[in-house]
Amino acid sequence: MKHVKLRPRIIKVFGRAYVISYEPALNLGATSVGLCDNSNLVIHVLDGQHPVEEYDTLIHELLHAIWFIMSIDHGGLDEESVVRRLASGLTGVFLDNPELLAYLQSIKNHSIK
Repeated sequence: MKHVKLRPRIIKVFGRAYVISYEPALNLGATSVGLCDNSNLVIHVLDGQHPVEEYDTLIHELLHAIWFIMSIDHGGLDEESVVRRLASGLTGVFLDNPELLAYLQSIKNHSIK
């Protein structure tokens, strides 16, 4: 599986290097497939998911990192303000981590087959 070889191991989020840990089991509850540990700068992703679900989990956890770093929950922001900040955050993550988009492309190619 090509996407496994392209999995990012470190992703920068606003100058912070988050380690991405793909784990065969997560002790987070029956339905949890990921966890963003902002204190230790580690994103845990459940291994063995369908590639599209794995990517979705990673993006979900990256949004938690962006939310935390940008203190989005402070100030009673409206939907447009939250979406604007998350979009800017993801733009920064993608620009700082071009390998993340190569990883997405490999998943897209896997899904088409």
